[in-house]
Amino acid sequence: GERTFSSRGLVAGYETSRGERTLAERSAVGAHIEQRVWNQAFATVGIDARHTTDPARGIDVSSDLATAGFRWTPLPRLSQRVQYERNLREADPTYPNQTTIGAQYDVAPGARLFVSQRWSDAPIVPLGGAQVAGLITPTSTRETAIGATSNLGPYTGITSRYLLGSTINGTDAFAALGVVTRIPLSHGLSADLGIDAGKPVAGQRQAYVGAGAGGIYQRAERLQVSFQYQGRWGDAEQRTVA
Repeated sequence: GERTFSSRGLVAGYETSRGERTLAERSAVGAHIEQRVWNQAFATVGIDARHTTDPARGIDVSSDLATAGFRWTPLPRLSQRVQYERNLREADPTYPNQTTIGAQYDVAPGARLFVSQRWSDAPIVPLGGAQVAGLITPTSTRETAIGATSNLGPYTGITSRYLLGSTINGTDAFAALGVVTRIPLSHGLSADLGIDAGKPVAGQRQAYVGAGAGGIYQRAERLQVSFQYQGRWGDAEQRTVA
């Protein structure tokens, strides 16, 4: 059958993270292409070049990360995905070699269940070394996530998830809840506001609270510009601008 490109794009970004005594920076540029390979099945390939500096931890890394992925919708309400990421030279601490698989099921309009599994060659170390939302432990190389998302009106969504992470010290478990609101401001411009919180169920982690605000401008499907500020308190204090 006919094979056509579904989407393609270039991305560029800058991120800075400030902790109590740290200041880390990352710049990135990348290209990604998604192609329909048959009905309801898409393949994705991409490359991302990043430069990360963190003087406090002695990090000055230039990395190239290649990505290959596949997503499939075998049923109208069910979608599945698999993705593999491989560093072509020295690895950015936040982006080790890893494989992820996942699936989501649309229970009703605006409500879905999801499950995902991640395996990585090394722990994911966030920019600045602090803990980030979604990772339950900085030493985890395997992580399972199970949760649900639902829409609360046209602009607000809520996500609840249960996370299991495997470390050399055993298994940690975490329950997290997040709410995000996107407010349209004008044609193509909107503002994002969000808050999330997590509580340990098992393991040594502490509870946390995070909040974020940002803006996004999108013109048709060819151009998107975004800005985001995030803060996190509890298990680690961190402020990130991206």
